[in-house]
Amino acid sequence: MTVATPSKDAGEGRAREVRTLFGDLVELSKPGITRLVVLTTAAGYLMATGLDASLLRLFHTVFGAALASAGANALNMWWERESDAAMNRTRRRPLPSGRVQPRLALAFAGLLSAWGIVHLALFVNLPTLALVAASLLTYILVYTPLKRRTHHATLIGALPGSLPTLAGWTAAEAPVTVTAVAISSAATPSVSGTASEGGSARKPASASASMST
Repeated sequence: MTVATPSKDAGEGRAREVRTLFGDLVELSKPGITRLVVLTTAAGYLMATGLDASLLRLFHTVFGAALASAGANALNMWWERESDAAMNRTRRRPLPSGRVQPRLALAFAGLLSAWGIVHLALFVNLPTLALVAASLLTYILVYTPLKRRTHHATLIGALPGSLPTLAGWTAAEAPVTVTAVAISSAATPSVSGTASEGGSARKPASASASMST
């Protein structure tokens, strides 16, 4: 029969805390949205290169874009932590629930964003860096504050939603043409649909529990 010791219990407790914190940080990055960014960025790159694609360059492109996207999503969660606490649908998220402290979330988001931008600068090219940075800044500084005030913010959200595809295109050193812009615009709905996750109309926690999840 195995007898639990205080040191063993403490070690298992710390391990659970680490696993929980890791899961919460992953949740801050909104993996579903980041996955969409990876897919649309890769699609833009492959459509520009065709059969001449460099898998190494593709990796660097989607890796940098994924980091920047995860950082932007975490910044979005940090920015909206107070309003999220007022909604039944979002009050259990890591920040409003208190599982992650705001300073840690902000540091995590800043690290991911900076890492992604620097990675693109070192291993891809400046046009791709500029597009990814524009997507990040538009999402955080324009779309995020406006989406609680007007439903028209969804139209603005179309810009950061379309830029990852164009970033993939420029990563292939392909010229930006009307075709490239049309392709990136066609990819917009799947990413700009993030408007539904926060919504412009926020109901308080005391509202009906029948809200959509």
